[in-house]
Amino acid sequence: MVGKTVTFEATRPLVVDATHTLASPIVLSSLRQDLASLNPEDIAELVIRNNKGLFRDVCIWCERTGNDMIASEHANDNLDVHCLIQKGEGMSLSGRRKMVVVVGTAELEKAVGVLEKALGGAVMGMEVLIWFEGSGVRIVREGYRPLVGGVFGRLWTRAVEGCLRKMGRPLPREAINILEELGASFFVCGPSLERFGVREEELSVKNFELGSIVMLVDMLDKADVALFSSSKFERP
Repeated sequence: MVGKTVTFEATRPLVVDATHTLASPIVLSSLRQDLASLNPEDIAELVIRNNKGLFRDVCIWCERTGNDMIASEHANDNLDVHCLIQKGEGMSLSGRRKMVVVVGTAELEKAVGVLEKALGGAVMGMEVLIWFEGSGVRIVREGYRPLVGGVFGRLWTRAVEGCLRKMGRPLPREAINILEELGASFFVCGPSLERFGVREEELSVKNFELGSIVMLVDMLDKADVALFSSSKFERP
C-alpha cells in the first residue's frame, strides 16, 4: 500500500439555528425534528441566543432524552452559544409520564402561557393530553383569533401578538399545530361547545375526543402533572 494516497473527508455537523427565539420549547422542537434525520452518534450543532435559562433547558432536555451535550462555546456575553449535541438511542416510550393541560379561556395572554408549557412537556417526551373547556373551546375553532382580555383587549391584541412574534413565542394556533406534530392528544368539553356556539365540524384539530366533567376528572386522576390556564365565568 506504499505510495497510495488516502483522503479523509471531514463532514460538518448539521447546524440548527434557533437564535430567533428564547422559548425553549420552540428551540427544542426544532432540534428534535432535525435530529430525527440523523443516525445515533451523529452530531448536530445547535446555535441559541446567550441566555442562561435557555441553555440550562437544553442541558436538561439532553439528559432526559438520552442525547449528549458534548461541548458548548460561550464566546462572550454578546454572542450566540454553540452547542454540539450527539444523538443518542432515543427515549423508551414505555412508562412515559403523563401531563394534562386544561385550557379554560380564550384570552390570548393566558392561552399562550399554558400551551407553551404543554409544548415543554411534549418535547420532553411526556404524553400530553390537552383539554379545552369554557371559552377555551373557541381556540380550536377554525379561523378564531384569540384576543387579549379586558375592556380594551381588542385594541391591545395586535400589539401583544407583535411582541410575542418578536420574542419568538408561538401564538395559540401555532402552538397547537406543533403539539399535533409532536403527538399530543386533544379533548373538548361537549357542553362548552354548545354553550359558546362552536360546532364540532368547525374544530381545527384533526383528531379529538368529546367529553365532559367526569372524563376530565378521570384524566386528572391518572396524570403525573396537571396544568391549568386561569379561567373565569364568561358569557357566551
